[in-house]
Amino acid sequence: MLRGLALLSLGLTGCTTGPCNGSEDLCALPLDQVTFPGAHNAMSSTDDGFALANQEHGPAQQLDDGVRAMLLDSYDENGVDVLCHQFCTLGELKLADVLDDLKTFLDADQGEVVILIFQDNLSLERTMAAFDAAGLTDRLITPPGADEAWPTLGKLVRTHRQILLTRESEDDGPAEYTPFYDLGWDTPYSFGSADDFNCDLLRGKQSHPLFLINHWLSTPLPTRTGAQEVNTTEVLQGRVDDCLASAGRKPTIVAVDFYSEGDLFGVVNGLNAP
Repeated sequence: MLRGLALLSLGLTGCTTGPCNGSEDLCALPLDQVTFPGAHNAMSSTDDGFALANQEHGPAQQLDDGVRAMLLDSYDENGVDVLCHQFCTLGELKLADVLDDLKTFLDADQGEVVILIFQDNLSLERTMAAFDAAGLTDRLITPPGADEAWPTLGKLVRTHRQILLTRESEDDGPAEYTPFYDLGWDTPYSFGSADDFNCDLLRGKQSHPLFLINHWLSTPLPTRTGAQEVNTTEVLQGRVDDCLASAGRKPTIVAVDFYSEGDLFGVVNGLNAP
């Protein structure tokens, strides 16, 4: 859907032989001016046997389908680095397996840039060791300083810096594994119905360059029927338009449950259109 190869000539800000995240127009845009379709609790899928899953398909299929931002929860489960949601007895994936799938995808689709946000219950050291073991450390993006511009997607794919790795914790750590809320801000996420949606500030600062819209129902558990209700073009586009108007800028990430329902990709494509 959004896949493509990009081999870029040095010194150019745009793509010369292929798209970036599915569009040649996006190659010339800084990362913070691109919208990424996102999956909430991306590790938790019915395909992988999770109870109370948030998604239908697992991370590898998500990447193939066009998801470019993943919200993930990491844990130490009996000495193993895993991804699960609060209770690993309801389902878990090995972090190493997901990172191997990510590397395979990026090796095949060199024009792609992805954002990862970890609710990090796993230590910084263990997480960075997992990325190193997967051969992904050299793919990590170092965020720019406060007074510096974000690199374009074209530059990122040209230099093979294709993963923006962030976390929720505020502990000191490597620049390549930055607290997300030092870079961005997000909306609330506990909504019982579409009528409850708002675009208020939850975490971070609205002056930060990255902006995450959390768009799902918590009733309190994730349901496919809830996603079918709020992922429609009408509801999702309306929420995005409201947030764009109140924030004065388009979102960096629109994250949903059951991305395979509704029109996440259509709405994001519209935001990314020239």
